[in-house]
Amino acid sequence: MSAADGIGRSGDAGPADLAAPQNPRPRRPSILRTFFVLAMLAVVANVVAGVWTRQLWFDQLGYSGVFDLQMKTRIAVFAGVFLVMQLLLRGSIWLAYRFRPLRVPDAAGEAMHRYRVAVEPFRRVTFMLFPLVLSVLVASSAANQWRVPLLWWGRQSFGTKDPQFGRDIGFYVFSMPLIEMAIGFATIALIMALVLATLTHYVYGGILLRKGAVTVTRLARNHLCLLAIALVLVRAAAWWWGRYALVYGTSRGMTGVDDTGVRVTLPVHAVLVCAAVITVLTFVVTMRTGQWQLPLAATSMLAVTSVVFGGIYPDLVAQLRGGSSKSAQEVVYAQRGLDATRAAFGVSDVTVRDYRAVATPKTALAGAIGKIPVLDP
Repeated sequence: MSAADGIGRSGDAGPADLAAPQNPRPRRPSILRTFFVLAMLAVVANVVAGVWTRQLWFDQLGYSGVFDLQMKTRIAVFAGVFLVMQLLLRGSIWLAYRFRPLRVPDAAGEAMHRYRVAVEPFRRVTFMLFPLVLSVLVASSAANQWRVPLLWWGRQSFGTKDPQFGRDIGFYVFSMPLIEMAIGFATIALIMALVLATLTHYVYGGILLRKGAVTVTRLARNHLCLLAIALVLVRAAAWWWGRYALVYGTSRGMTGVDDTGVRVTLPVHAVLVCAAVITVLTFVVTMRTGQWQLPLAATSMLAVTSVVFGGIYPDLVAQLRGGSSKSAQEVVYAQRGLDATRAAFGVSDVTVRDYRAVATPKTALAGAIGKIPVLDP
């Protein structure tokens, strides 16, 4: 089987790829390694001191159970996100290395061979360290949002549905924050996995640059297409669930759904979801044909459409529809927001009365008022 197709016993590397430099230098104590260990110890000591201090403070207030629940939630979120990140990142690097071509006979492959020889002594450490650092950073960021999954765990029904989508208010309070958090971290994880897989394929010959053309082996092509499909599907989910974010979002000086959101933003989100599905189909076709023109064009159009029609177009329509017509169309949605605010504060049964002043100020008082200086804020 030819190396151009990327097929072979990917577990057995050729002697050229694994050739180690002759007469390796003896290892010496590394100052950078010592500094790294000391820095990590300082970070761990700082974290332990902070946790212990907070534990003592909660104990003093008699709410140690609250702190225990917070720490358990943090640990659970950190562990879950860390495992998912390790699975994606280390899995992507391992697959790219495992299914690398055995021989790359062209000039570009020979040029990259020198880099592979230089990297080989540090390959295991590099393959472990990069995913580990990235996973710890992302998992730490997720652990700081421990309130979101804890809020979802204690979700309740409000017994009231929003007038736009007919969903219970509890869905927007408890479930939507967790959905947005999951979509955000899934996007970050897939982008990192796609970048690391691309770099690994490039270093080990899965992606070649020859005379201005890019050649991708079949296994590398399928690997990258699957990651791209997952990423596009996650973004499609973001646009789909993003419709419900209009209920509590703030835009164009108004909190909640407005007339522009209903007439413009909702249809645009539906179009973006359909465009994302079409983009996924182009990647599926590329897995069979090996032609990258369709997915690259579809991905570019999807990105441009999301920026122009997802952000610029609604604001432009809102600006062009100014005046009395806009005010008349926004009355319904403004009244919805007013009713929701009164219900939230428990004053929905308040009777509203208009007050009209009939008395006129006395002449002396009117003169004194006229002398009061007016300051421009």
